[in-house]
Amino acid sequence: MSWEKVCLATATIMFAASAVIDVSATTALSIVTSAMSKGQQGAAYAEAISAKGGTSPYKWSLTSGTLPAAVALNATTGVLTGTPSQSGAFTFTVNVFDTSTSPRKAQKALTLQLAPPPLSVLNNILPDKNRVTACKL
Repeated sequence: MSWEKVCLATATIMFAASAVIDVSATTALSIVTSAMSKGQQGAAYAEAISAKGGTSPYKWSLTSGTLPAAVALNATTGVLTGTPSQSGAFTFTVNVFDTSTSPRKAQKALTLQLAPPPLSVLNNILPDKNRVTACKL
């Protein structure tokens, strides 16, 4: 801010002030992830939930619903990571806040689908095809 002393012919002293006001427009904060990738029980999972607008960096939180056991939301990056120990559909609501002087918030409900692990053969012994078993009718 600069001040100028202005003298008039009548010896009246006036001060004029000038200032630069920075008005920077930011766009509305929103979560742009529309769906979570499908995963599988017992397999490593990592998926970022993305936001745009507002002022970064963002802060993430889970506000309702549940994540599968062994999966967590990183509050700084918005990434879900872990090796889920359950299968099924897990619906949750996530919030994101920006870091502007008047923080903005966006919220979205998402569902994580986790398939059960694949079947595996534990016993590779098959019955003898030449063996005849008697049965009564």
